[in-house]
Amino acid sequence: MLNLCEKYRPQSLDDLLGQPKVVASLRRLNGQYGGRAYWISGPKGTGKTSLALIIGHAIADDWCCEIVKASELTLGRLDDLERMSHLAAPGKGGRAIIVEEAHGLRRDVVRALKTVLESGSIPRHVAWIFTTTKLESNARFLDESDEDIKPLLERMYGGGFTFTNQGLAPTFGRAAKAIAMKEGLDGQPDQKYQNLVYSCGGSFRGVLARIEAGFMLAE
Repeated sequence: MLNLCEKYRPQSLDDLLGQPKVVASLRRLNGQYGGRAYWISGPKGTGKTSLALIIGHAIADDWCCEIVKASELTLGRLDDLERMSHLAAPGKGGRAIIVEEAHGLRRDVVRALKTVLESGSIPRHVAWIFTTTKLESNARFLDESDEDIKPLLERMYGGGFTFTNQGLAPTFGRAAKAIAMKEGLDGQPDQKYQNLVYSCGGSFRGVLARIEAGFMLAE
């Protein structure tokens, strides 16, 4: 059985909670996400992975969405992914490469990516998507690199997206209560859900994990 986080993972931009500026920016593309790279940063549990999957699945089938951790992305692996990205894809016709924990990119990979992601270099059926919990202002890469992140972000759509968890307790609280009610796990007033959001540091994933464990059942 799927856990609540996976069961209620946003499947479209309409489902993404609390990030209206990001959603508005992406809507301008009218679903044409290929030929671009995306950088999504922000606190844990705010929907970064969900957005990466929304973008990826909009253009590519599951088997054409490659997910790799940045710390495991070597030059050889990057070369393989880049060559694969130029191949025609079955199904929806697109390919998505999702790089998780992008703050863990190695210095040599960062330098190579600047070429791979150069304007006009990404095939029109391909999207590169990077997620990280580090904000742009303080991101540093693996091996204590002093490599500047700005040239890489300049290659990202919109210069990168930054998610927030500030001021989202009412929004997350309402959504969490609705899920708890649907799952038969609700027994607390609305304010308790907002308090739960605060206690989880604004992580909706953390909130759902606690609901699943029965934290919000009547005492």
